[in-house]
Parts: sequence; structure tokens; C-alpha cells
Amino acid sequence: MNPLRVPIVLIDESDTELSVLEKKETPREMKRRVLIVDDEPGMRLALARVLAGVGYRVDQAENGEDALAKIAAAQTEPPFYDLMLTDIRMPQMSGIELIQELRANRIFLPIIAMSALPEKQLLEKLLGNGCSDYVVKPFEVEDLLQCIERVAMKTEKAKKNIAVARRSESGLV
Repeated sequence: MNPLRVPIVLIDESDTELSVLEKKETPREMKRRVLIVDDEPGMRLALARVLAGVGYRVDQAENGEDALAKIAAAQTEPPFYDLMLTDIRMPQMSGIELIQELRANRIFLPIIAMSALPEKQLLEKLLGNGCSDYVVKPFEVEDLLQCIERVAMKTEKAKKNIAVARRSESGLV
């Protein structure tokens, strides 16, 4: 297994924007856009470095309200987000409230929740509110990457099934 290479980055004073100086060539070819939502700057930065290092385009939000604004902007000015990673316990708006708000606005973005509390009731609530998957903190980078790939594969399969169903409804199949 190849070790994960994290790119060298420039960080502005607010510690929220990254400029990748080195790009590792990967099969993903920078095609998936991920939004990381976490109130801890260190966690956002670490996740952004790892995901950018393996080829994802990464944006960051420091809370649920910031995430909603970025997602709304992406809805009007593509590229859209392909995935959102969100912490669950955040001030102002929790990850569960963020997920509920997205679903209430009919935004069906694949979501992976991150939580330090592996409580069965919380996990059931997340999945019941439309969360695609979850990881329990602390987690290994490889486990997170596998979770992202698993969700991406499920999403692609669902998109293909929807396309086939639409073609069959219109009589094209």
C-alpha cells in the first residue's frame, strides 16, 4: 500500500482557505468536490490536506450556517458539491440540524457525518435524516477514504438507476 502524500499548502490568516502547490496524480483526477464542515479549524485543515492530497477539490465551512451559504452558492454557480463531510456537534447549528435543513430544502447531497459519540440512537437518527454514512472520531485516514469511496459508488449507482428509470418512463428503453 502506498503511503498517503499530503500536499504542501499555503494557509491564509483566517486558516480557512487552501492553495495546493503540489498535486498528486490520482485516479480521481480532481473531479469530486467535497465540503468539510467542522467548527475545529485543525480538523478542517487536516481533512482538507488529506483530501486535496488524494485528488479531491475541497472547500471548508466553519459551521452549519456557513455550509448552507456555500451550498446555496454552488447551486447557482456550479460546480456543485459531490459530498459533504460534517461534524455533528457544532455551535449555532448542529450537523443534524444542517442535514435536516438541507433535506427540507430538497438538497440531496451525499453526506458523511463525523462524530466522537458512537451512540446507536445518534447513528440511527443520522441515517434516518438522510445521512449517507458516518465515521466515528478518531478515525484512520484510510477508513475515511474508504467511506468516501463507498458513498461515491452508491451515489453513482443511484444516479444510473434514476437515469434508466427515466428512460424507461419515457419509452426510450
